[in-house]
Parts: sequence; structure tokens; C-alpha cells
Amino acid sequence: MDIESGRVIICGAGPGGSALALVLASRGVPVTLLERHDDFTREFRGEWLNLSGRRALEQMGLGAALASVPTLAPSGATVFVNGRELFTMHAGDPDDEQDHLLVSQPALLAEIVREAAAYPNFTFVPQTTVRGVIRDRDRVVGVSATHRGERITYSGDLVVAADGRSSVLRRASGLQISADHGGGYDMIWFKAPPPADVDPRVGYQFLQRNGTAFTHPHPDGVHQYGWAFAKGRSAELRRDGGIAWLDAMCSHVPGNFADHLRAIGNGIDAAFFKIVSHHLADWYVPGLLIIGDAAHPMSAVGGQGINMALRDAVVVANLLGPLLLKGEPNLAIIDAAARAVATERVPEIARIQALQERGSKVLNLETKSAQFMMERVLPLLGKRAAPLLARGVGTTREFTVGVTDVKLAF
Repeated sequence: MDIESGRVIICGAGPGGSALALVLASRGVPVTLLERHDDFTREFRGEWLNLSGRRALEQMGLGAALASVPTLAPSGATVFVNGRELFTMHAGDPDDEQDHLLVSQPALLAEIVREAAAYPNFTFVPQTTVRGVIRDRDRVVGVSATHRGERITYSGDLVVAADGRSSVLRRASGLQISADHGGGYDMIWFKAPPPADVDPRVGYQFLQRNGTAFTHPHPDGVHQYGWAFAKGRSAELRRDGGIAWLDAMCSHVPGNFADHLRAIGNGIDAAFFKIVSHHLADWYVPGLLIIGDAAHPMSAVGGQGINMALRDAVVVANLLGPLLLKGEPNLAIIDAAARAVATERVPEIARIQALQERGSKVLNLETKSAQFMMERVLPLLGKRAAPLLARGVGTTREFTVGVTDVKLAF
């Protein structure tokens, strides 16, 4: 079955895809947004919204949408090194604008799509799995997909791949990755209540050699837990019905957390998360533009994924929006503008990924200098070590507000 879907087909209703769809549709560009799932719940969602991502949302007119969904600003973070509690870094005045905000990403995405649905030129098609691209000679002119078991094709002037770190469309493009910042760790990721004897408003960082663990409060009332472990251990940790990871993780957290996790272990729904961090040097082939995690999967350090995807959407709207409004768009001009997206975005992505890689080495005490700082210097400094730790991990102004100036002009 063939559907002529209009000007733009966006594949993937994550932060970048859904936000871009809303901006284009609100300006009059015909947009079809395809999503593999029937809702926005995922086993892993990056939900740290920094000022860089919030500014992008506000510029796109989504400030009210953000205010309408569950959010939370953690009151601080308590840092442990090798099982020893060192200090608590407190957040600023809760009445002030917070640098970092936790947001329920499923709720935010649902709200963005709901707002986009108010425009007659927007079409949302859930339960649609994209299988590949359709080409006319050397140009991508659409995608093949399966919608609720039925094979279907969508065609348009531009396809935007926002289909995540395992992007089918990235593989179909033939584009090659640039520098790899993935590091030597993967993660286990789950939500569960915190122990009864800790402050539920505070996050906890458990730093030690060969893998760090953390937990922080989440807007849905529980805590988000994560544990980084060396690549290559996934099969070992999945044995015994998938519970071997629990004892391994418990050796990386203080006794009260370990006892708590063992007590609730059978009720934990844990996901294994492969840490990947790299980016494409070029994001475009004729007819197909790649953005978000599809173009640059981010590591978990600093929660940058959602923020970078939203900033991608702003740049795409600026460069391509005006061209897509024209009755008969000039495809050569669209091609040139689409190629310019990577030119504008790669410098920031490359810098943030390099900072994430550095931060991972510090948090996992991976180098001699990190071991000296974390094991010898920080215990001596106590609370005075908080700024030093922040600089070492990379949670500087660049992590908070971004590297480049990104403002919506469309």
C-alpha cells in the first residue's frame, strides 16, 4: 500500500523528531510523524533536561507543555568514593531556575504530539516500523514500513531519520561514523524506591574503580538507578535467570543500599543498556537527513541526549523550514541546506561527547590522575571538593547551556 504523505516524513517520535514535527507543522509544513511503538514508554529514556534543552523547548513554544508534565529538581547529590561518604552537593534555591531538571519524557512527548495534532497538516502514525528507504536513482524519496502488520510506503520531499541509536535509516544511508567516544562500560538501568533511611530528594553517586553506580529521584516518585560495568560482562551478568547482576551491583553500593536492593530484587525490572557514543561526520544523503541519537548516540554522562536532540530540531527548522514552505521546493537547495545541519551541529556534539568521555574516566576512577583526585584529594577537601569534582567530570557551563549558540529563527 502506498501513501503520498506530503512534504516531510519524520521517522521516530523521540524528543528531536516530535519537536521538529511540531515546529514545522505549526508553521504550515505538511509533516507525517512515524513511531514504532503505540505509546511513549521505553525501557530507557534520558530524562535530564538541562538549560540548553529547556531553552530549545521554550523557543519552540513548548514552555507550557513542559510546565504541564511531571518534573523534579533534585535537592542535591551525596558522593561516596570506595564506599566512604564524602559530602553532599546541594542544589540552589528551589525557587530559582534550576540548571538541571528531571522530566517524565513519555509525558513530555505525549504532550508535544498532542499539541502538534491540533494542526491539520500534521499526521501521527504510531505502531509503524520503518524497514528501509525507497530511492529514485540516487535520491531517497520515501520509506518502506510495516503498519500494524501491513506493508506500507510513505513518500515525500524529505525524510528525517530520528529513529534512535539503533537507526535503521542510518544503516541504509551508508554514512560512516567519526570519532568513537563509547568507552569501556555498559550499564544496567532500572527504577525502584530508595532505602527508607535515606533522603529521597537527594541523588547518590557511588564512585569506585571498575564501575560506578548512582541513584537519583525521579518525577514519578521512585528513584532511577544505574550501574556501569565493564563491556563484555553482559552475558555473565544475565545468567541465573538474569539476577546475577544484582549481587555484582550490590558490591558497588553501601550496605543499606545493598540490603534494600536484595530485599526488593525480585520486583526489579532491569534493562541492560549498551553505552555507545559517536557521531556521523555527515548527516545527509540526498533526500535523507539524520538527527538526534541516530546521528550521534550519546553516553549517559551528564544526561545530554534529550538536550542535544532538541537543539538539533531547532537547527533543522531554521535551515530547512523556510524552504519546505514553498509550493514546489527546489530539491538542490534543500540538499545544500540539509548538508549544512551537520556543519552547524557537529562541533557541539563532538565537544560534548569528548567531555562525556572524560567524565566517564573520572567517575570510574579509570586513570591514575582520576584515582589520585578521587581517592586522595577529595577526602581531604570534603565539601570544598564539589567544584573540583564538577570540573573533572565535565559538568561545566558547556554541559549546562551547550557549546554553540542555538536559537530558533523560523
